[in-house]
Amino acid sequence: MKVIFTLMLACMFITGNAMNNVDTDPTGTWDFTVQAPDMTYSGEIEITGEDGDYSATLSVAGATIEASDLTIEDGEFSFGISFQGMACDIEGTIEGDKMDAVISVEGMELVLKGTRSE
Repeated sequence: MKVIFTLMLACMFITGNAMNNVDTDPTGTWDFTVQAPDMTYSGEIEITGEDGDYSATLSVAGATIEASDLTIEDGEFSFGISFQGMACDIEGTIEGDKMDAVISVEGMELVLKGTRSE
């Protein structure tokens, strides 16, 4: 009986750690799309650096834009950009090779969906 109980505890511990150990490493190249009222934008986000010292560059609509005030912690991120003269605040999450974010711009909220390409 003790052996079965010990095996059950070990399985619960391993399963719990595996579920909580989702890869949240943000570095790499991310392909993304954003559906705006006028069109769908697609581009790339390149995130470089290491824990506590990241930088990001967006390539979209023929422009290359540096992210400002970038913070990344525990799979959550936020930063700002200026796109076509508009200030945009971006907040989202990274889980494995999937990125989900909301872009707040001029009173609108746009959904950004991304996948890691590298």
